[in-house]
Amino acid sequence: IRISLPHRRIWRGEDGSEILIAKQAGIHALRRGGLVIRLDPRIARHSRASRLLLEDLGSALQLSHPHLASVIDLGQDDYGYFIVHEAIRGDLLQCFLDRREGQPTILVEDAILITRQILEALRHAHRFIDDGGVPRHLAHGALGPHRILLSPDGAAKVFGFGWSRAERCVAAEWEEAPCYYRYLAPEVLRREPADARSDIYSASAIFYELAVGPLYGPK
Repeated sequence: IRISLPHRRIWRGEDGSEILIAKQAGIHALRRGGLVIRLDPRIARHSRASRLLLEDLGSALQLSHPHLASVIDLGQDDYGYFIVHEAIRGDLLQCFLDRREGQPTILVEDAILITRQILEALRHAHRFIDDGGVPRHLAHGALGPHRILLSPDGAAKVFGFGWSRAERCVAAEWEEAPCYYRYLAPEVLRREPADARSDIYSASAIFYELAVGPLYGPK
């Protein structure tokens, strides 16, 4: 699988990761849109990070929930790995927050609704049982507004399950703080494994920023 042009970049991380809206050409000039995540290029060159990615994506491919962006495929090109999700209309929650310029311009009721949808998606992943009947207890571990899409009608879609451990693996080796550090639970910042409690902490931080205003934390 290859990313087809044209595509539109909607976010770029400091680690070289990107979020794109791209189209894949099919027969009779039909085109299928998709949300494409270009991962940190160092993951493809790191054996342990690559192994973690393949392990976690195997479970993420089985997730299905109205507030989770479905994973379609994993690809690789000269730049590194990229992940293809279902096509979703809308914008990143991060872009919405940036446009507010630090002001809480939505009703608390709407902030509660968005956060509830995020929590429903997290609960589904945390309680996930795979096709073999084995509980996986999938944790996101890197949840932030840049991993949530907001549709025009206000529905939230969480994405990012399946590669956060690989992402943290290369960041830890380079002793880097991720750009979304302010949303991470203290134990995750200490390089400890993420779990359901870590994700609930991140969702709470997102709710605070939606309802009150900018969230700042120590670097």
